[in-house]
Amino acid sequence: MKNKARGPHQAKNKPIPTDDVILGQGAVQVANPRGTPDERKSMVLNKDLKDLEFEDKVWLWWRDNKNFVIFTVFVAFAIIIGVQGWRWFENQQTIAVQKAYLTVTDNDSLLAFAQENASSPLAGVAALRLADEAYDAGNFVQSADFYAKASESLANTTMFSRARLGLAFALLNADKIEEGKKALQEIVNDKTAHRAFHAQASYHLGVLTFDEGGKEILSNLQADETAGVWASMAEQFLSVR
Repeated sequence: MKNKARGPHQAKNKPIPTDDVILGQGAVQVANPRGTPDERKSMVLNKDLKDLEFEDKVWLWWRDNKNFVIFTVFVAFAIIIGVQGWRWFENQQTIAVQKAYLTVTDNDSLLAFAQENASSPLAGVAALRLADEAYDAGNFVQSADFYAKASESLANTTMFSRARLGLAFALLNADKIEEGKKALQEIVNDKTAHRAFHAQASYHLGVLTFDEGGKEILSNLQADETAGVWASMAEQFLSVR
């Protein structure tokens, strides 16, 4: 009975090969135990594997590819652990900021919180509270500064337009008319602004610049079905002009 071809791990009591280069059909094997590592490597072509058992083919494949597989798995695990670790860290940072915000009791601690956590949206909320209080007290220059700080921390949130609108009104009341108009124009030009704040900015900008293009702004606002009360106010203003 003819024996099946046996893989490298099944060979037993094989004689030590000579230094000759043995040429097989479709394969070249360099067998020189005294040579360099590169000279001792074997190259086995696919057509030489057809008579080998499956486990022998797997052994040969693993021998040639194990380093790459181990490296790939290691990198994949490193990436997963890194991403999950960063998410955990961010979550812990968020929780810490939230706890710190709950300890705020007065304007001094609000200001300190906003300064220490400037990159957090909660810092924007703290600055917004300070801005509103300064505005209500008639300190328009100070309130404009707080609104500007709030808008920086509240970027990419729904409250960003609220902070920008407060900044515009604070500037207008501080007699910085051109800067106030510019702030209103930025809100009007922002297609992602909250609709209520966008409509309010459009109305006030239209009134302030009625003879300089504001009439068109009010006409567009009047026709906007989503503008609510500001559309009605635009209609009333246009009816008396």
